[in-house]
Amino acid sequence: MSLKILVVEDDAATQQLLEFLLKKEGYEVISSTDGKDAFDKATREKPDLVITDIMLPHTDGLELTKNLKKEDGLKQIPIIIVSSLGQEMEVTQGLRSGADGYIVKPFHPQQLFAALKKVFKK
Repeated sequence: MSLKILVVEDDAATQQLLEFLLKKEGYEVISSTDGKDAFDKATREKPDLVITDIMLPHTDGLELTKNLKKEDGLKQIPIIIVSSLGQEMEVTQGLRSGADGYIVKPFHPQQLFAALKKVFKK
């Protein structure tokens, strides 16, 4: 059984890249382009991990993270933020919102897989 990852990214090229990398490693991928839809999909699909951008339509990634961490059936799901917002304050804010990891774009695939490995070890 492969692990299910919800990718929340509104930039089509980045979303396709993440999907490609994850599927190549054998993960099942569910995609969403906005935070509100992502919350609904997480509720329905119960993914093993959420990878989200911060800057999203409707509900941003920080709000999505906070909302998921408040929900009883979802709060155990690890979340990795992948964002172009890379200032120390922004990274700290992302981790404080409940994210388990933070990767700054542009990223190298090895950074992504190292973060996945770390999160799935917990």
